[in-house]
Formats: sequence, C-alpha cells, structure tokens
Amino acid sequence: MPRTRLSHPAKRSNISKRCSTSKNDNSKKQPLADITTRFQNTNVLKTNTTEAYGSKNDKDIVDIGVSYDGSWLTRGHTSNIRVGCVIDLLTGFVIDYEVMSKRCGECEQTKFVLEEDSAEFRIWYEGHQDVCSATHVGSSGAMEVNAAVKLWERSESIGFRYTTLLSDGDSKSFLELKERNVYGSETQIKKEECINHVSKMFGTALRQTIKDWRVKGVTLGGKKRGSLKEETIKKLTRYYTNAIRKNKGDVEAMKTAIYANLFHCMSTD
Repeated sequence: MPRTRLSHPAKRSNISKRCSTSKNDNSKKQPLADITTRFQNTNVLKTNTTEAYGSKNDKDIVDIGVSYDGSWLTRGHTSNIRVGCVIDLLTGFVIDYEVMSKRCGECEQTKFVLEEDSAEFRIWYEGHQDVCSATHVGSSGAMEVNAAVKLWERSESIGFRYTTLLSDGDSKSFLELKERNVYGSETQIKKEECINHVSKMFGTALRQTIKDWRVKGVTLGGKKRGSLKEETIKKLTRYYTNAIRKNKGDVEAMKTAIYANLFHCMSTD
C-alpha cells in the first residue's frame, strides 16, 4: 500500500503541535508528589485514624477494625503478582498494603547469563537476596494469606492493632492469623461478616440448589406458581438481608426474623 504524504508543511506542524500541547497539559495537571509530601500524608492519615477511635496520643497503639482483601495483577488464580490492602472501617483510609510477587526480573536475567546452578550465580544471589522482587514461594492462591500475615505482624510498628476483621466470606486469612496468634494470647482478633457478601452468598446458594436438583431430574425453577424462579430468589434474598440488618447484635431475634420471612413466603393464605 503506498504511503500518503501530507500535502502542506503547515498540516504536519499542526499535528505535532497538538500532540505536544496535550502531553504538556497532562504533565501540568498531574504533578508527581515528592517524598516529603508522602511522609506528611502518612502522618496525617495516622493522626486522623487515631482520633477517629478516640485517642489523642499519636504514640498510642490503637485497636482498630479493618477490612482486608487482595487483588491480582492479572485475572485468575495463576497470577504472579498480588497486592493485599488493609482499609480502616471508620475512616476508609488505606492503612497499609503488601505486594507479593513470584517473579524477579533481575533473577531471571542473571539465571540466563550465569546459569542457575553455577557458583557465580550463587555468589551474585547472596548480594541480591535482600532486594529481590520475588517475595513469595508457593501457590498463587496462598499470596493473600501470606500478605495478611506480614501486614498484621508489622501493624504495631505503625501504631495499630487490627483486632476486628470484616470478612468478605473467605476465612483463610482470618484462620491463619488466629492460628499464629500474632498479637499474643491477651489480644484476640475477631471476625465480623459483611452483610452484602452474606446476602450475595445466600442468593448464589439458592441458584446452585436449582442446578443441583436439575441434575437429579427435579425442577425447582420455572415460571409456574410456587417455583423458585429468579424473582422469588431476589425477594427471599432481600427479606433475608433486612432480617439481618434489623437485628444486628441479637442472634436469636435475627434467627426468628429469618424463619418468619421463610414461613411467610411458604404460606398459602
């Protein structure tokens, strides 16, 4: 295919000017924060979080409630990089984070040049080990748990103890932290369930029940009256969620309300 030439030099200069202008505008609108600003922001974050829990002394170690979750660099449970974040429940601040990686670019390049089994590589690695980017050995699925352990173990060094963990339905990190007893026998970590996640799991369980019984030749879904159709699942999920919200802190009342909703939906009156 023949190349198309711009017919006039002015057109070429206009294109170049537009590109450079756009680039310069972006650089002005998004200045890079220097190290001093980041340090100041960290201190402000700690002060605000500490005050939110009623402490006026920045030197105090404050027990706080947090949510914890991880995110993959690439989708799926075979990713080589994952980040775990601790977020304060009262302020919404990201208190701390940990990046876990199964790979190190320098190691891979040096293995190729020196060969992994060579004495030269072992000597090089001894000097590189402390700054190696590979911080995780094992399955990708274990990254989130290992990141949680690191975050909890160093929390007191930044003035906090994460004593309440808001769960997203996955208990692996909580169980590992509890088993390790990271704060000692006198300070226990307790888990609280996220209502939104519990509600979602309830709806998912009902939909899965329909599929499981369909394999056995029993139809629970469908459009006829009394069937477990999508509209009914959404209604049951909504009732279930409301029963939990209205009876927080009272397990027996919550249980009674949930069963009352179920019996009401089953009633033919």
